[in-house]
Amino acid sequence: MSEYSVEVAPRELEEVAAGYRRYLLVERGLSVATVDCYVPRARRFLARCDGPGGLRLAELTAADVSGFLAQACPLLGAASAQLLAAVVRSLLRYLYWAGLIAAPLEWAVPAVAALKGRSLPQALEPATIPALLGTCDQRRTVGRRDYAILLLLSRLGLRASEVARLKLDDVSWRAGELVVRGKGGRVDSLPLPVDVGEALVRYLQRRPSGSDGCRALFLKVIAPVGPMSRYAVGGARGLLARWHSTGGLSPAAAHRGDRDAPLGRHAGGDRAGAAPS
Repeated sequence: MSEYSVEVAPRELEEVAAGYRRYLLVERGLSVATVDCYVPRARRFLARCDGPGGLRLAELTAADVSGFLAQACPLLGAASAQLLAAVVRSLLRYLYWAGLIAAPLEWAVPAVAALKGRSLPQALEPATIPALLGTCDQRRTVGRRDYAILLLLSRLGLRASEVARLKLDDVSWRAGELVVRGKGGRVDSLPLPVDVGEALVRYLQRRPSGSDGCRALFLKVIAPVGPMSRYAVGGARGLLARWHSTGGLSPAAAHRGDRDAPLGRHAGGDRAGAAPS
């Protein structure tokens, strides 16, 4: 047995979960955040194996694995179901590696389709954009920031993660362009429409001073000041959720805004060419 295996005894579930946690941290080298995400889901599967006689890992079969996922996954969204399947697959690898099951069962975990039962995302109606913009109080710093972010999401079709990655140096005022860093290390230079440039100028006039010379374009306004995360830009706790609650949008429309609302990624209009004063 490996040094991360456990002896099945009273309180088996917690001991197996603790051994799995050590395995992920030490053997697999995963981050604490990832491990904290995996272990509760692993416990959920282990609880299915628990009974009056303790964990019955020696009796675990492929049918038990697929049966658990067939029952649990339909109650979850696609991403959560995929995560649960990945955790069960990882746990089964550990159980076999630690000698707690006699045969490898990870093959029994079915693939979970990401788009099952889903339609293609629909863009926001053009008339929705002014309604969203109107909810931003530009007398306040946060309002100017949110207004500029919403224009980037809607006019250039940027993802929330792309907005969060923007740096002060990514705005080329003389050329009227914006450097965008996307998925897979892709870098694009997009035309900077005049209205977007003007919104950025108004925000930069009020932008907080970041700590340690932070060069992120968009900063949090609540201490400690620092760069906004992609979740703050476009997640359920971020801008679009607030616009949904104040602008009368459906939750689905609010969710679509950060990626699928563009009126054209290279939206028309002249390029911005004036640097902020």
